[in-house]
Amino acid sequence: MAAGIKKYSNTFMAIVLCAVVFQLLLSICPVIAQAGRVVAIITSDTIPAYEEAVSGIEEILRSSSADLQTETIRMNLGSLSAFSIAKRIKHLAPAVIVTVGTKATMSALGMNLNIPLVFSMVLDPPAKLLNNDNVTGVLLDIPPEIQIEWIKKIIPGVTRIGIIYTNATEKWLNRLVAVMPRMGCRAVALKINRISELTDMLEKLEEEAQVLLAVPDGEIYNSIISPRIILFCLHHKIPFIGLSSNFTRAGALFALDCDYRSTGKQTGELVNLILKGQSPSNLMFRYPDRFIPCINMHTARMLGIHIDRKILENARILAD
Repeated sequence: MAAGIKKYSNTFMAIVLCAVVFQLLLSICPVIAQAGRVVAIITSDTIPAYEEAVSGIEEILRSSSADLQTETIRMNLGSLSAFSIAKRIKHLAPAVIVTVGTKATMSALGMNLNIPLVFSMVLDPPAKLLNNDNVTGVLLDIPPEIQIEWIKKIIPGVTRIGIIYTNATEKWLNRLVAVMPRMGCRAVALKINRISELTDMLEKLEEEAQVLLAVPDGEIYNSIISPRIILFCLHHKIPFIGLSSNFTRAGALFALDCDYRSTGKQTGELVNLILKGQSPSNLMFRYPDRFIPCINMHTARMLGIHIDRKILENARILAD
């Protein structure tokens, strides 16, 4: 009798144990299933432009089909070290890493994690980023034809566009010059080898060009040199087209800004394609698909430039 009870007790305990294990497996399985759907988002900082881009990324990931439900984990290099982020990434084992900003992108690339990387908001990326088969993304670059198109919209009749450049931006200049003839204009391109040559180049530009277009060249367009260029252009009534809305606030006539949320959505679409099984090596880099002119109306009035009302309706107006 006692043996029977013992046998029954052991069988009962075995059943209970199996049930507990089964329940544990059920609770763990969703975690295992979802682990491959984690998307880690690393931002260079918490500036509004990056936040808009991240919002666009998350909007696309939230609206994707049921089989692509993801959990996004945000990390910010402004508050965490690259080492801490790398450690957390290894623990999370995300399906895709998304980076917003150049600093975050290059930091993630240096982690050598062998996880697909989709970048956003990167200007003038180095070759080691563009030549990596495990990387794709959206470049923060304005195609030259878009730049020229907007110059001619805002300042009709322009045919001579001035550019001051260095060795660092020679390739960028060549892209610009290549599209100019079919757009009815030509470049007045002035190369400087030393920043001490800047004043002479600006004076030459005043004689030969109708506008000055800034190029993404940190040797010329930085916080020290840019104010000098803007003041010269204002004094000599040369319309200056800047690189971003910060230039417009400082006195440039206008600059084109990407629609950062739209750029984030483009980035999210690339992430979805990778989650569906595509390789980053098969996904071409993209350019922003929407631009917003930021116009300084005070500068426009100083230069005597009348800007079409339809353009102003869809622009960001600064210094009105």
